[in-house]
Amino acid sequence: MLRLAESLIYEQNDEAAQRAAQLAEKYWAEVQALPPEKLAAKKDEIKKLRNVCRYLIRFKVLPEDAEQKVELDRMIKEQDWDKK
Repeated sequence: MLRLAESLIYEQNDEAAQRAAQLAEKYWAEVQALPPEKLAAKKDEIKKLRNVCRYLIRFKVLPEDAEQKVELDRMIKEQDWDKK
């Protein structure tokens, strides 16, 4: 999913964009269904996905107010995962 999304920076492809969106939606649904004890194991993966969203926003693949990034930011803040 991440490589497919990154490929959109180099060449816009509607089919690839749709597939990346489908994979992201599936992944997000799976993450949201996880119980809290299993969610913590996905912490680094979820933070990496947020960084990917930031990257895609920077290159105008996603809009500035992308729902995906907003949701990831919300989850990371709720879980208090940004504290160092």
